[in-house]
Amino acid sequence: MKIITNDIEKECWDLLSIYEDEEFVKEKVLSVKPTIKKKTTLNKISKEINFYIKQSEELYNSSNTSIITSPLTLFYSLNNLIKAVYLLKYPTKGISASHGLTIIGTNIKTVRLSELSVHIDKRGTFNNLNELLNYDLPDDYDVAIKDLLSLVPEISSIYNLIYKEEPNVYLLRENLDKHYEYNVVLPNNSYDETANKNFNLLEENSVHITFGPNALGPGCHLYKSIATKDINNVLEQDIYGNNYLTLGMQLNGKTKKINQLSIIYIILYIYSMEVRYKSAEWINIINSKEKAIIKKIYRYI
Repeated sequence: MKIITNDIEKECWDLLSIYEDEEFVKEKVLSVKPTIKKKTTLNKISKEINFYIKQSEELYNSSNTSIITSPLTLFYSLNNLIKAVYLLKYPTKGISASHGLTIIGTNIKTVRLSELSVHIDKRGTFNNLNELLNYDLPDDYDVAIKDLLSLVPEISSIYNLIYKEEPNVYLLRENLDKHYEYNVVLPNNSYDETANKNFNLLEENSVHITFGPNALGPGCHLYKSIATKDINNVLEQDIYGNNYLTLGMQLNGKTKKINQLSIIYIILYIYSMEVRYKSAEWINIINSKEKAIIKKIYRYI
């Protein structure tokens, strides 16, 4: 469904307002689960969906404040929206009361966002999100937020500037003469660091990268072979439609491409938990140079 509008946020919320009509919601629920016979069960599910969407919008509208407090309402807005969508697709499964994440590595002396990690639990809204995305991620493991930040295209330049290392996403310039061939834009104009990266995700998808000089100076060239499963398995796009190469992340010994919505959920979860429970830490973090990353992510959500 294409949305043509000058205000995408308002248009999306206007469309979601359809679900304030409980009879409409009931029709949608029955279309995916016609075996629901009890009227009380159907009413309960439709009221929950209706409530989660309304509350999500109110929380979102109240997030127009500074980063001192807004992460809390923004995270719970996203969290409730996921619950609503999950119930629409799986009305009889029920939803978990937990987020599915546990923040670790916090300390009153923490002054760096990059020092924080999360544990992925076995159950929770995060797991529901990945089920909706049809995205298979292992559970019961730890993820460092710095590794996640390195996979967000919109902050790749500032990531390199702040952490003095290359991110794990690279802007691509398409070779117009050859379809599915790209020049990889290197942030430091040198392929020394890039050449030592983990390219398992590329190899698993029969996508190849070569290093050498080109018209732009030192660089690399990305191309797919006939055996390539799907080059989109190693590509990301920013909000402007620019293509990026992603190297993915090591999870339980396997290299996986992480869905951008899953990344944003984890990042917002960490932000919100810091705001709610670790205010002294959060003040330290937003007064550090990483504030630039936090603000830039907010600009693109």
